[in-house]
Amino acid sequence: MLYALHLQAFTARGVVKDAPWIAAQHEAVAITMSGGVIERCRGFNMDGTKANRKAMELLEEKYPHMVNLVCQAHSLVAATDAGSSWG
Repeated sequence: MLYALHLQAFTARGVVKDAPWIAAQHEAVAITMSGGVIERCRGFNMDGTKANRKAMELLEEKYPHMVNLVCQAHSLVAATDAGSSWG
């Protein structure tokens, strides 16, 4: 069975949301949602910020079965450089 989960992180003031922190948050969600069998988590889809891209690399290094992707809608906007004129 395939599941999708939307994860949005809210933290207390002073917490640094760098790549290792983002990777750790996603790893914790994967472990919880998979019943402790992280191989059931096939990967994540994140916005294409530098920290998120690095977090995806860290997850893929630790869990080679994961395929993590950057949000294609955000990638398209960045690639066309027309994002400021949309909506």
